[in-house]
Amino acid sequence: MEWCRVEYGFRPRMPGGERPRMGWRVLFGWVLGWVLAACVLSVPLAGRAAEMALYGQALVSLDGLNTRDYPGPDEDEPLAVNGNRSWLGFRGREGVREHLDLLWRAEVYLDLDEGGWSSGREAYAGLRHRLGTLRVGRQATPYRRAGDRLDGFADTRADIHAVMGNLNGEPVFGNRLPHLVSYETPRLKGVQLLLAATPAYGPDRRASSAALILDRGPLYLALAYERLQRYESNLAVFAAADHRNAAARKLVLGWDFGQGTRLDLFLEEATNGARLSGRTVGRRAYHLALDQVLGNVTWRLAGAYLEALDGLPDSGAVFGALGFDHALSPRLAWYARYVAVRNEKGAAYGLVADADDPAPLLPAAGEDLRLLSLGLRFRFERGI
Repeated sequence: MEWCRVEYGFRPRMPGGERPRMGWRVLFGWVLGWVLAACVLSVPLAGRAAEMALYGQALVSLDGLNTRDYPGPDEDEPLAVNGNRSWLGFRGREGVREHLDLLWRAEVYLDLDEGGWSSGREAYAGLRHRLGTLRVGRQATPYRRAGDRLDGFADTRADIHAVMGNLNGEPVFGNRLPHLVSYETPRLKGVQLLLAATPAYGPDRRASSAALILDRGPLYLALAYERLQRYESNLAVFAAADHRNAAARKLVLGWDFGQGTRLDLFLEEATNGARLSGRTVGRRAYHLALDQVLGNVTWRLAGAYLEALDGLPDSGAVFGALGFDHALSPRLAWYARYVAVRNEKGAAYGLVADADDPAPLLPAAGEDLRLLSLGLRFRFERGI
């Protein structure tokens, strides 16, 4: 006899009287429920004043693309103005009980090139307690947060998401997902655990993500894992493939040498779930970044190697970026970037300014990219 699956709560008995095993999502839901109940009921009322802030980023760049090897939509327009990585946000915090705060955040993208705005950044509400923080809404997954703040090229064409979480030009992992329920433990001696899951982020799809982070003194160490259920690639080369669950694991190691010198290493093993020639399509990626601060100038250097995808010969790539940021004030800086991607004949890695970049530069398979970018970045935050 058919019986309906229950995602949360108790499940009916199977024929013969045996109960089905409790899945990890049910267990995760119960844990979050008990944490939330403890936060609300364990302490007396003690309201506090609300805090709100308006913050954001205005970023505009002039990008010069070497189009000799790039037969893309900008082939006849090698110079372009890009302002779509600007954004505006509101966030707030209000104490509702002793040691219990209500948190919320709402952000939108602003296109300073063509005008207009769009969704896609973070928007959530949550509770913070000494037992941990619970958030619900669109937010960065723990997999992304495990190394996001170490990306000195963030929001520019040298962004790390052109490499990490990216399989043959498609940003699969490390995104901001809707309907995400996340929990993070308090930081204890620099150690913090991040957990997140979503019942659905697309048609019949689910996601789970976790990260363990050690951030103490000069050392930064993170281990992260992400799984996307029933993920289907949008790339034509995988259109006829048998799709299964996509999964990725990542190691992040960083060290601050002092005197303004920092070195960060990213190692990633990922598969998009597609199967070609009886093999699951996956690859390894290695990314190394060096930052050096000299007065008001920060020099940045990054390089990455992406191994060939299993089942897709000659699909490896090499990525390199050189740049500097010159601070004109605590909030205003101008920057320069030179970025290059060299693809093997079966690879199509491009340049993106984030995993959700609406205008990525994606070449045809086997084509290379070289880009020079000059930009101005203004960041601000003001309490309201």
